[in-house]
Amino acid sequence: MMRPLSGLPLMGMVIMNKLNIGDAKSQIAALADFGHLADRFANKSKDIGLNVKNIGDEAHIYIDDDISAFYGITAKMVTNAFEKAHNKDIVLHINCAGGDVMQARAMVSTIVAYEGKVTAMIDGLCASAATFIACACATVAMNDGGLFMVHNASGLCWGDHVDMNKQADILLKITNTIAADYAAKTGEDKEAMLSLMDAETFMNADEALAAGFIDEIIETRHDKTVEPKNKVKPPIVENVGDVADEPEPNKISAKQLHMQAKAMQLKLSVTA
Repeated sequence: MMRPLSGLPLMGMVIMNKLNIGDAKSQIAALADFGHLADRFANKSKDIGLNVKNIGDEAHIYIDDDISAFYGITAKMVTNAFEKAHNKDIVLHINCAGGDVMQARAMVSTIVAYEGKVTAMIDGLCASAATFIACACATVAMNDGGLFMVHNASGLCWGDHVDMNKQADILLKITNTIAADYAAKTGEDKEAMLSLMDAETFMNADEALAAGFIDEIIETRHDKTVEPKNKVKPPIVENVGDVADEPEPNKISAKQLHMQAKAMQLKLSVTA
């Protein structure tokens, strides 16, 4: 009898999007790169993708990797980072494609229980499981080139129709809990959030702000219309009328032309 092999419910579809691979065979090959995963497992203890900096009265924590209990960033890493902040206000920088829902959910608990203020700063991509981490923060800022993506929970299952239906029920429960988080953040109803998730919706900064997922856009683009500081400006002419009456450079006046003609005639008469 075939035994079911059900994977933990993951919001993992975005990982395929991050690989930017078109066909299914290439996606499977990329995900089956066990050598790559082995390297990630071996380096897990180094807290890859999670950095902490103390800047003034704030602690800046950077989530810059996938969320996973097996590789990438774990809930324990985030909890340890928050403990080292010693109740300082925290800026939680996010550049993350998502990952394990349950690890992300534990991170949400850490954020909510923290005594200091936690502000999310989306530096690049905030997708999938990373989005409800952002929504758990007091305020959410996003740079003007960032992306915010929401979709349904997804996972793996191997077995008969009973196993498949059971997995579908679990995924739907998880999707509904996340939709409730989005509704609480945006002020919209849960059904509207479920529609966005069904469509796997990518939002730029303006769209995320309009939808209520973020509270502020951080401008990072330089204004190209500003005149360069070192540009040499032409001198200002105060007496425009006087300058206009002067002859242009190398231009011969009528009087000069008449004098040259008389000199030429005189020369011809002498030589003739």
